[in-house]
Amino acid sequence: MPKPTIAIIDSGLKVSGHYVQSIEGFTLLIDNLEVHLVDKKYDDELMHGTLCYHTIKEINPNVKFIICKIVNDSGKSNSLLLAVALEQLLLFDINIINISLATDGKNHLERLKRACDEHIKRGTIIVSSYANISSNMCLSSYPALFNNVLGVKGVYLCDDHCSYKVITDNLSVQASGDPQLFELEEDIDYRFFSGNSKATAMVSGILSTYITDYNTMEFNNLLKEFERRQSKNAKMYNEMDFIKYIQSLQGIIKVDREILNCVLETTVRINKFADVSKIEQGCLFSDININADSCIKIYMSACKSLNKHYSFHNLTYNDVSTAYRLASYISQI
Repeated sequence: MPKPTIAIIDSGLKVSGHYVQSIEGFTLLIDNLEVHLVDKKYDDELMHGTLCYHTIKEINPNVKFIICKIVNDSGKSNSLLLAVALEQLLLFDINIINISLATDGKNHLERLKRACDEHIKRGTIIVSSYANISSNMCLSSYPALFNNVLGVKGVYLCDDHCSYKVITDNLSVQASGDPQLFELEEDIDYRFFSGNSKATAMVSGILSTYITDYNTMEFNNLLKEFERRQSKNAKMYNEMDFIKYIQSLQGIIKVDREILNCVLETTVRINKFADVSKIEQGCLFSDININADSCIKIYMSACKSLNKHYSFHNLTYNDVSTAYRLASYISQI
Protein backbone atom coordinates (compact mmCIF):
# COMPACT_ATOMS: atom_id res chain seq x y z
CA MET A 1 0.00 0.00 0.00
CA PRO A 2 1.39 3.45 -0.85
CA LYS A 3 2.06 5.88 1.96
CA PRO A 4 0.82 9.36 0.97
CA THR A 5 2.90 12.34 2.01
CA ILE A 6 1.21 15.37 3.56
CA ALA A 7 3.01 18.63 4.24
CA ILE A 8 1.54 20.72 7.05
CA ILE A 9 2.27 24.46 6.86
CA ASP A 10 1.43 25.76 10.32
CA SER A 11 2.91 26.33 13.79
CA GLY A 12 5.04 23.18 13.79
CA LEU A 13 4.67 19.91 15.68
CA LYS A 14 5.18 19.19 19.37
CA VAL A 15 8.03 16.72 19.55
CA SER A 16 8.39 16.15 23.29
CA GLY A 17 6.89 13.29 25.29
CA HIS A 18 5.53 10.46 23.16
CA TYR A 19 5.70 12.29 19.81
CA VAL A 20 7.68 10.84 16.96
CA GLN A 21 10.85 12.90 16.57
CA SER A 22 12.02 11.55 13.21
CA ILE A 23 9.52 13.47 11.06
CA GLU A 24 11.12 15.60 8.37
CA GLY A 25 10.58 19.34 8.63
CA PHE A 26 11.90 22.87 8.97
CA THR A 27 11.12 26.35 10.27
CA LEU A 28 11.08 29.59 8.28
CA LEU A 29 11.97 32.83 10.06
CA ILE A 30 12.16 36.46 8.99
CA ASP A 31 15.12 38.56 10.07
CA ASN A 32 15.71 42.04 8.60
CA LEU A 33 13.19 41.30 5.84
CA GLU A 34 15.11 38.15 4.83
CA VAL A 35 13.70 34.64 5.18
CA HIS A 36 15.93 32.05 6.85
CA LEU A 37 15.42 28.30 6.98
CA VAL A 38 16.19 26.31 10.10
CA ASP A 39 16.33 22.65 9.13
CA LYS A 40 14.90 19.87 11.33
CA LYS A 41 13.53 22.35 13.89
CA TYR A 42 9.77 22.86 14.21
CA ASP A 43 8.72 22.51 17.84
CA ASP A 44 5.17 23.74 18.39
CA GLU A 45 4.31 25.90 21.41
CA LEU A 46 0.87 26.94 20.10
CA MET A 47 -0.23 23.32 19.46
CA HIS A 48 -2.27 24.41 16.41
CA GLY A 49 -0.09 22.54 13.92
CA THR A 50 0.06 19.60 16.34
CA LEU A 51 -3.74 19.42 16.36
CA CYS A 52 -3.77 19.45 12.54
CA TYR A 53 -1.31 16.55 12.62
CA HIS A 54 -3.51 14.57 15.04
CA THR A 55 -6.67 15.25 13.03
CA ILE A 56 -5.07 13.83 9.88
CA LYS A 57 -3.35 10.97 11.69
CA GLU A 58 -6.61 9.83 13.28
CA ILE A 59 -8.27 9.56 9.86
CA ASN A 60 -5.31 7.96 8.10
CA PRO A 61 -2.49 6.52 10.26
CA ASN A 62 -0.65 5.48 7.08
CA VAL A 63 0.68 8.96 6.27
CA LYS A 64 4.18 10.38 5.98
CA PHE A 65 4.44 13.98 7.19
CA ILE A 66 6.63 16.95 6.36
CA ILE A 67 6.31 19.78 8.88
CA CYS A 68 6.81 23.39 7.79
CA LYS A 69 6.65 25.90 10.64
CA ILE A 70 5.87 29.46 9.59
CA VAL A 71 3.73 30.57 12.58
CA ASN A 72 5.88 31.69 15.50
CA ASP A 73 5.21 30.98 19.16
CA SER A 74 3.25 34.24 19.45
CA GLY A 75 0.87 33.16 16.70
CA LYS A 76 2.31 35.52 14.08
CA SER A 77 3.12 34.84 10.43
CA ASN A 78 2.71 36.54 7.04
CA SER A 79 2.10 35.93 3.35
CA LEU A 80 5.81 36.07 2.46
CA LEU A 81 6.55 33.14 4.76
CA LEU A 82 3.62 31.23 3.28
CA ALA A 83 4.85 31.83 -0.27
CA VAL A 84 8.41 30.81 0.59
CA ALA A 85 7.12 27.72 2.41
CA LEU A 86 5.26 26.60 -0.72
CA GLU A 87 8.37 27.24 -2.83
CA GLN A 88 10.53 25.26 -0.42
CA LEU A 89 8.11 22.33 -0.50
CA LEU A 90 8.67 22.03 -4.26
CA LEU A 91 11.90 20.23 -3.29
CA PHE A 92 9.86 17.37 -1.80
CA ASP A 93 7.67 14.66 -3.30
CA ILE A 94 4.29 15.59 -1.76
CA ASN A 95 0.73 14.43 -2.38
CA ILE A 96 -1.18 16.94 -0.24
CA ILE A 97 -0.34 20.28 1.36
CA ASN A 98 -2.49 21.18 4.37
CA ILE A 99 -2.75 24.92 5.10
CA SER A 100 -5.05 25.48 8.09
CA LEU A 101 -4.52 29.23 7.90
CA ALA A 102 -5.08 32.06 5.43
CA THR A 103 -3.80 35.43 4.29
CA ASP A 104 -5.74 38.39 2.91
CA GLY A 105 -3.61 38.43 -0.22
CA LYS A 106 -2.61 42.10 -0.01
CA ASN A 107 1.06 41.21 -0.29
CA HIS A 108 2.98 38.61 -2.32
CA LEU A 109 -0.22 37.35 -3.96
CA GLU A 110 1.39 36.73 -7.37
CA ARG A 111 4.27 34.85 -5.77
CA LEU A 112 1.82 32.78 -3.75
CA LYS A 113 -0.21 31.98 -6.89
CA ARG A 114 2.90 30.94 -8.86
CA ALA A 115 3.94 28.53 -6.11
CA CYS A 116 0.46 27.01 -5.94
CA ASP A 117 0.32 26.65 -9.73
CA GLU A 118 3.64 24.83 -9.76
CA HIS A 119 2.46 22.37 -7.13
CA ILE A 120 -0.75 21.70 -9.05
CA LYS A 121 1.28 21.01 -12.23
CA ARG A 122 3.14 18.35 -10.27
CA GLY A 123 -0.10 16.74 -9.12
CA THR A 124 -0.02 18.03 -5.55
CA ILE A 125 -3.38 18.80 -3.93
CA ILE A 126 -3.48 21.98 -1.84
CA VAL A 127 -6.14 22.07 0.87
CA SER A 128 -6.48 25.50 2.46
CA SER A 129 -8.69 26.97 5.16
CA TYR A 130 -10.82 30.02 4.60
CA ALA A 131 -10.06 32.75 7.10
CA ASN A 132 -12.33 32.59 10.13
CA ILE A 133 -13.84 35.97 9.25
CA SER A 134 -14.78 34.73 5.77
CA SER A 135 -18.03 33.16 6.88
CA ASN A 136 -19.62 33.75 3.49
CA MET A 137 -16.51 32.55 1.61
CA CYS A 138 -16.43 35.84 -0.31
CA LEU A 139 -13.96 37.93 1.65
CA SER A 140 -10.28 37.83 0.72
CA SER A 141 -8.86 34.53 1.89
CA TYR A 142 -5.85 33.02 0.15
CA PRO A 143 -4.76 30.56 -1.04
CA ALA A 144 -8.27 29.11 -0.49
CA LEU A 145 -9.75 31.41 -3.15
CA PHE A 146 -7.38 30.32 -5.92
CA ASN A 147 -9.26 28.34 -8.54
CA ASN A 148 -6.99 25.30 -8.25
CA VAL A 149 -6.93 25.12 -4.44
CA LEU A 150 -9.50 23.24 -2.37
CA GLY A 151 -10.86 25.85 0.07
CA VAL A 152 -12.46 24.60 3.28
CA LYS A 153 -15.03 26.14 5.62
CA GLY A 154 -15.93 24.46 8.91
CA VAL A 155 -19.62 23.96 9.74
CA TYR A 156 -21.41 22.29 12.65
CA LEU A 157 -22.59 18.74 12.04
CA CYS A 158 -23.24 17.64 15.64
CA ASP A 159 -20.65 14.95 16.34
CA ASP A 160 -20.35 13.71 12.76
CA HIS A 161 -16.62 14.37 12.58
CA CYS A 162 -16.01 13.18 9.01
CA SER A 163 -18.91 14.65 7.05
CA TYR A 164 -18.44 17.14 4.23
CA LYS A 165 -20.18 18.68 1.23
CA VAL A 166 -18.44 19.74 -1.98
CA ILE A 167 -19.45 23.02 -3.62
CA THR A 168 -18.28 22.60 -7.20
CA ASP A 169 -18.90 26.18 -8.36
CA ASN A 170 -15.83 27.53 -6.59
CA LEU A 171 -13.98 24.30 -5.71
CA SER A 172 -14.72 24.59 -2.02
CA VAL A 173 -15.81 22.25 0.74
CA GLN A 174 -18.03 22.61 3.79
CA ALA A 175 -16.75 20.11 6.31
CA SER A 176 -17.24 19.26 9.95
CA GLY A 177 -15.79 21.97 12.16
CA ASP A 178 -17.37 20.42 15.24
CA PRO A 179 -14.96 20.53 18.19
CA GLN A 180 -13.15 17.21 18.53
CA LEU A 181 -11.20 16.15 21.61
CA PHE A 182 -7.57 15.08 21.26
CA GLU A 183 -5.18 13.68 23.83
CA LEU A 184 -1.97 15.64 23.25
CA GLU A 185 -0.06 14.21 26.19
CA GLU A 186 -1.23 11.10 27.98
CA ASP A 187 -3.33 11.89 31.06
CA ILE A 188 -2.05 15.50 31.04
CA ASP A 189 -3.13 17.56 28.05
CA TYR A 190 -6.55 17.23 26.40
CA ARG A 191 -7.75 19.83 23.91
CA PHE A 192 -10.66 20.44 21.59
CA PHE A 193 -9.91 21.37 17.98
CA SER A 194 -12.60 22.99 15.86
CA GLY A 195 -13.58 25.42 13.12
CA ASN A 196 -12.07 25.97 9.70
CA SER A 197 -8.64 24.72 10.79
CA LYS A 198 -9.92 21.39 12.02
CA ALA A 199 -12.19 20.99 8.98
CA THR A 200 -9.25 21.60 6.63
CA ALA A 201 -7.08 18.99 8.31
CA MET A 202 -10.02 16.58 8.23
CA VAL A 203 -10.41 17.04 4.46
CA SER A 204 -6.66 16.46 3.97
CA GLY A 205 -6.92 13.25 5.96
CA ILE A 206 -9.90 11.99 3.95
CA LEU A 207 -8.22 12.79 0.62
CA SER A 208 -5.11 10.92 1.74
CA THR A 209 -7.18 7.76 2.30
CA TYR A 210 -8.23 7.85 -1.34
CA ILE A 211 -4.58 8.01 -2.39
CA THR A 212 -3.93 5.00 -0.15
CA ASP A 213 -6.94 3.14 -1.58
CA TYR A 214 -6.19 3.86 -5.22
CA ASN A 215 -2.38 3.84 -5.11
CA THR A 216 -2.28 7.16 -6.94
CA MET A 217 -4.92 9.41 -8.44
CA GLU A 218 -4.86 12.38 -10.81
CA PHE A 219 -6.26 15.54 -9.20
CA ASN A 220 -9.53 15.80 -11.19
CA ASN A 221 -10.33 12.12 -10.73
CA LEU A 222 -9.58 12.31 -7.04
CA LEU A 223 -11.87 15.34 -6.72
CA LYS A 224 -14.65 13.41 -8.50
CA GLU A 225 -14.23 10.56 -6.03
CA PHE A 226 -14.20 13.03 -3.16
CA GLU A 227 -17.43 14.54 -4.44
CA ARG A 228 -19.00 11.10 -5.00
CA ARG A 229 -18.39 10.12 -1.36
CA GLN A 230 -19.64 13.37 0.15
CA SER A 231 -22.23 13.25 2.92
CA LYS A 232 -25.67 13.11 1.39
CA ASN A 233 -27.84 13.56 4.48
CA ALA A 234 -25.67 15.44 6.96
CA LYS A 235 -27.53 18.33 8.58
CA MET A 236 -25.31 21.40 8.67
CA TYR A 237 -25.82 24.14 11.23
CA ASN A 238 -24.53 27.66 11.51
CA GLU A 239 -23.22 28.61 14.95
CA MET A 240 -26.47 30.08 16.31
CA ASP A 241 -28.57 27.16 15.04
CA PHE A 242 -26.07 24.74 16.55
CA ILE A 243 -26.40 26.40 19.96
CA LYS A 244 -30.20 26.25 19.67
CA TYR A 245 -29.93 22.57 18.78
CA ILE A 246 -27.83 21.88 21.88
CA GLN A 247 -30.26 23.79 24.07
CA SER A 248 -33.25 21.93 22.60
CA LEU A 249 -31.78 18.62 23.74
CA GLN A 250 -31.45 19.76 27.32
CA GLY A 251 -35.17 19.57 28.05
CA ILE A 252 -35.44 15.91 27.07
CA ILE A 253 -32.45 14.69 29.08
CA LYS A 254 -33.21 13.10 32.43
CA VAL A 255 -30.28 12.85 34.82
CA ASP A 256 -29.49 11.85 38.35
CA ARG A 257 -29.98 14.97 40.47
CA GLU A 258 -26.98 14.17 42.67
CA ILE A 259 -24.70 14.06 39.64
CA LEU A 260 -26.24 17.24 38.19
CA ASN A 261 -25.75 19.09 41.51
CA CYS A 262 -22.13 17.96 41.59
CA VAL A 263 -21.59 19.32 38.07
CA LEU A 264 -23.24 22.63 39.02
CA GLU A 265 -21.19 22.99 42.21
CA THR A 266 -17.99 22.10 40.39
CA THR A 267 -18.72 24.67 37.67
CA VAL A 268 -19.26 27.37 40.30
CA ARG A 269 -16.03 26.43 42.09
CA ILE A 270 -13.79 26.23 39.03
CA ASN A 271 -15.17 29.23 37.13
CA LYS A 272 -16.20 31.36 40.13
CA PHE A 273 -19.67 31.77 38.64
CA ALA A 274 -22.34 32.29 41.31
CA ASP A 275 -25.60 32.02 39.35
CA VAL A 276 -26.35 28.29 39.62
CA SER A 277 -29.76 28.59 37.95
CA LYS A 278 -28.19 30.16 34.87
CA ILE A 279 -25.62 27.35 34.71
CA GLU A 280 -28.39 24.76 34.94
CA GLN A 281 -30.56 26.36 32.27
CA GLY A 282 -27.96 27.57 29.79
CA CYS A 283 -25.34 26.40 27.36
CA LEU A 284 -21.96 26.45 29.08
CA PHE A 285 -20.18 27.78 26.00
CA SER A 286 -22.53 30.55 24.87
CA ASP A 287 -24.60 31.56 27.92
CA ILE A 288 -21.97 31.05 30.61
CA ASN A 289 -18.97 31.78 28.36
CA ILE A 290 -16.88 28.85 29.59
CA ASN A 291 -14.25 27.56 27.17
CA ALA A 292 -13.87 23.92 26.22
CA ASP A 293 -10.71 23.39 28.27
CA SER A 294 -12.51 24.58 31.42
CA CYS A 295 -15.33 22.15 30.69
CA ILE A 296 -12.78 19.34 30.64
CA LYS A 297 -11.58 20.44 34.09
CA ILE A 298 -15.18 20.48 35.34
CA TYR A 299 -15.69 16.98 33.98
CA MET A 300 -12.53 15.57 35.60
CA SER A 301 -13.19 17.28 38.95
CA ALA A 302 -16.83 16.18 39.09
CA CYS A 303 -15.84 12.58 38.35
CA LYS A 304 -13.31 12.63 41.19
CA SER A 305 -15.90 14.03 43.58
CA LEU A 306 -18.31 11.24 42.60
CA ASN A 307 -15.59 8.57 42.82
CA LYS A 308 -15.96 7.80 39.13
CA HIS A 309 -13.05 6.95 36.87
CA TYR A 310 -13.15 9.55 34.12
CA SER A 311 -12.46 8.58 30.55
CA PHE A 312 -12.09 10.62 27.38
CA HIS A 313 -13.12 7.82 25.08
CA ASN A 314 -15.88 9.11 22.77
CA LEU A 315 -16.27 12.31 24.81
CA THR A 316 -17.51 15.05 22.47
CA TYR A 317 -18.05 18.77 22.55
CA ASN A 318 -21.79 18.14 22.85
CA ASP A 319 -21.27 16.02 25.96
CA VAL A 320 -19.79 18.99 27.82
CA SER A 321 -21.95 21.68 26.22
CA THR A 322 -24.54 21.92 29.03
CA ALA A 323 -24.64 20.88 32.66
CA TYR A 324 -27.40 18.38 31.86
CA ARG A 325 -25.47 16.73 29.03
CA LEU A 326 -22.30 16.54 31.11
CA ALA A 327 -24.21 15.01 34.04
CA SER A 328 -25.82 12.54 31.65
CA TYR A 329 -22.41 11.52 30.25
CA ILE A 330 -20.97 11.05 33.78
CA SER A 331 -23.97 8.94 34.83
CA GLN A 332 -23.12 6.44 32.08
CA ILE A 333 -19.57 5.90 33.31
